[in-house]
Amino acid sequence: MRLAYVEPIVGLNVYGHELLPYLAQYAQIDVVTDDKRERLNPKVAHDFPLLSYEELTTRQTDYDQIVFQLRNNGAHVPVYDLALSISGVIVMHEITLMGVVGGKTLRRGRRLEFVRQVAANEGPLAGLATGMDLFVRRRFSPRPSWLMNRNVIRGSRGTIVHNRDAAERLRKLYPNVPIQVVKRGVPLAPTYDQEAAKQELGLAGHFPVLGSFGVIHQRKRIAQALEAFAQLARQFPKAVYVLVGQALQFDLAGNVARLGLNGRVTTPGRVDDKTFHRYLAAIDIGVNLRYPLEGETSSVALRIMSYGKPLLITDAGSLAELPDTCVFKVEPGPQEVSQIAEALLAIAQDETLRRQVGEAALRHVRQHHTWEQAAETYHGFLKRVSEGKAK
Repeated sequence: MRLAYVEPIVGLNVYGHELLPYLAQYAQIDVVTDDKRERLNPKVAHDFPLLSYEELTTRQTDYDQIVFQLRNNGAHVPVYDLALSISGVIVMHEITLMGVVGGKTLRRGRRLEFVRQVAANEGPLAGLATGMDLFVRRRFSPRPSWLMNRNVIRGSRGTIVHNRDAAERLRKLYPNVPIQVVKRGVPLAPTYDQEAAKQELGLAGHFPVLGSFGVIHQRKRIAQALEAFAQLARQFPKAVYVLVGQALQFDLAGNVARLGLNGRVTTPGRVDDKTFHRYLAAIDIGVNLRYPLEGETSSVALRIMSYGKPLLITDAGSLAELPDTCVFKVEPGPQEVSQIAEALLAIAQDETLRRQVGEAALRHVRQHHTWEQAAETYHGFLKRVSEGKAK
């Protein structure tokens, strides 16, 4: 089987470079990506033929299957455009594409085109409402129920998602489109020395060290986590909360100051891969809350689990699919802060509990989230799609 694998460099450096070596065991692969090749992961650049988006349009018949990786951000606009014009299998990392559609229309001042896109994806009444918002009321807020994925999914030969929640939601909307769950892979953590990692990061002597990773915004429930941490910090004077990532439309400094947590919250911002993994090694408890979910599978949650760390998650969407034995779950809503605080205190106070849950987390990742399994499932689905046997 010969595949064209389409993903922007920002995605290849996070997802594709881990999947491709395993998928290449089943197929000959050309990688289609953007032109700023100096930023591309060296292993991908060295091991796979590289094509531009324009080259794929003239060579599409060379391939048995074309795989489009779609995330809900503006960097994926070229992939979205190609997926609309060339039929292939799309991989939905989130089930909403409002960020992609908005990136190619509203953010470029193309309001009328955005109205057309809403009508095409969500129906004429939604398009009319959007037109009224943009051109009459002069204000617009996207409706949470709008997924903006109808055009690209209906035009695909099949769709891959990374969890059951996303698959079930899409099957209800598109019963005639073949949809496959491919559980996201994650590399196993290397052998590490936690105390040495704490020492290198200036965290020596601190316990418990909490860690959240990725973009810092309200959907990650950071405000609620900080309130709960303030309660924990009163009982653990050496507790520290590390937020590794960049704040987006979230007043992190203001929240920290309001809660009296200056000096107790560390914010290194975006870091390189080596430092990212050093923080994973250093933490005692992972915090990976998010609500509402958009059908995504959290790679950060899986990476924390691969380090054998106890992890606190939101009991909703794809996160709820993780077994109760290997994570701690809290419900979004009025009781959320108190549940987070109670869980953090229980974990911090019980070394045996931390070890048992961390070991269960590692076992789960080893059994269900390997790249070998992901590549095998990819290949089986792509083969069935090519043979017209996918359902």
